Amino acid sequence: MWKKRVCAVALFVLVVVIYASEGIHFTFSFGSIGVTGKMAEPAKFDGGGTASVLDIRLLHRKSGLGLDFSPFTISYYAVDGWEMSFINASVFHETFKIGAYGMFGPFAGTHWLDFKENKPVFTAGLRFRCLNELETSFNQKSIMYASPLLFNYVTVELGALYRDNSFGVFISCKTDVSAAVPLIMAFLGGTAYEN
Repeated sequence: MWKKRVCAVALFVLVVVIYASEGIHFTFSFGSIGVTGKMAEPAKFDGGGTASVLDIRLLHRKSGLGLDFSPFTISYYAVDGWEMSFINASVFHETFKIGAYGMFGPFAGTHWLDFKENKPVFTAGLRFRCLNELETSFNQKSIMYASPLLFNYVTVELGALYRDNSFGVFISCKTDVSAAVPLIMAFLGGTAYEN
């Protein structure tokens, strides 16, 4: 029954966004990497890393309502091990606008972990995000991030989660996955620098 309710709410949000398409701002980034931690029942802390592929954002400028979607996320936790989610969506509100693309406000989302065991994770909390255009050089070649492709400087989330009939809290801090490319190239013997 709750699956039907979640699908109905997601469909309603999608329809509202489509019909209110005036003022819709579409942006995306290649993905994100970062660190995350959670504390669930029984009271145990579990931390690790997380990465996503292709983060897509729709924002209705007038109302401040938005929708995030990422088709694939993988996380590794020290205690729980590997987790993969194939449907990662959240609805957010841009309560405080920071610069051209930054925001602070509440969000609610779902992450479907395993279709076989049917274990979705529901999250809600506060999000701070700093996105912007960026021009940089890598290996003596100019790279330009311009709208709709934006560089995700930092995204910090703090909130509550619900999974397997238990509640918990979480915190995560992520940055654009392309920020790791110069580090990987430097590690492999390449050079990178920023203008």
